[in-house]
Amino acid sequence: QATFAETDGGAVVLPFYNPTNPSSPYSGPGGAGTSSNTLRMQRVSLQLKAGTAAATGSQTTPAVDAGWTGLYMLTINNGQTQIFQAQCNTASLSNIPSIPVKLMQLRRRLTANTTVYVAATGSDSADGMTVGTPLLTLQKAWAVVANTLDLNGFTVTIAVGPGTFGALTANGTPVGVSASNGVTIQGYTTNGFTTTVTSSPTVSGANNPTISTTNANGVSFYGMNGALTISGFAFTTATSGNCVVASGSTQLSLGVVTFGACAGAHIVANTGALVTMTSNYAISGAATYHWSVAQAGEILCNSKTVTITGTPAFTDFVFATYCGIVEAISNTFSGSATGPRYLSSLNGVINTSGGGAIYLPGNSGGTAITGLYA
Repeated sequence: QATFAETDGGAVVLPFYNPTNPSSPYSGPGGAGTSSNTLRMQRVSLQLKAGTAAATGSQTTPAVDAGWTGLYMLTINNGQTQIFQAQCNTASLSNIPSIPVKLMQLRRRLTANTTVYVAATGSDSADGMTVGTPLLTLQKAWAVVANTLDLNGFTVTIAVGPGTFGALTANGTPVGVSASNGVTIQGYTTNGFTTTVTSSPTVSGANNPTISTTNANGVSFYGMNGALTISGFAFTTATSGNCVVASGSTQLSLGVVTFGACAGAHIVANTGALVTMTSNYAISGAATYHWSVAQAGEILCNSKTVTITGTPAFTDFVFATYCGIVEAISNTFSGSATGPRYLSSLNGVINTSGGGAIYLPGNSGGTAITGLYA
């Protein structure tokens, strides 16, 4: 049940117009020095009123208190610890107002870090909030975070068990994300979610998650303005699609990952997005480009070891165009690749801090066309 109250407050002595001397305003109405309220406060108070325990079918709805308005009647089973949508409004309340949002659609405001679970054995009809009730897809997990939670400055971890998963496309910033606390998407070695993937994941491996798509990007973020981290995954795409795409001012940190065969680019940053490699990682498959930046997008990879296996082929290992920037300084590239090392055009910048012509992987030189390689 709910009740409404409206009060005025915030009393302040305000200046008032003085018609006899406009340059010297009155202090308070008529110069009396009295204060005026400056704030109108409207409050809705909510209250749960318990009924009397009774056998199923004989329960009686408790009376709504005087001055209050009944909103919902909930029937709760003995020992129940969760309230489900089907239990809301199971009986009509004669004075219920027209409210478009039901109880279970209200956004939950976090008071601590929390976890949403995803497993190959899960179901998108589950709640995803416990190890025993995981979701099936990354897309559903993101919807839970974006549509039902207020992070309130805390971190949500989307914990993903081993197996193969489809694409994740995310637009916008979840409510309550901050620059230091946001969303972490973390791969785990078992569906018990006790051990994170801390070494190079294997594409379609048994002990880590793989994001695998056909004709689609693996993960794609647009306008995620807050902390965002992905770690513990292998990526592969077929026919078309990039592995990781960040755009629209997204700031993405990539941890321990492996890039397998990819129809497009392994990593794309465009329209002001920033992708930062925060751990050593691996490449096990070919792609059009490994790093691709455009329209002021930026990729940072400094002082990391990039392990390359199988001699993958690239159209260009690095592609920078339209003022995109790649900063790749003091890295160790273990293994070899084929194809040109870089292509920079239309004011694209590739900064290796003097790494030299053969610093980047490849078996032929790079090209700077109205761009910069240094």
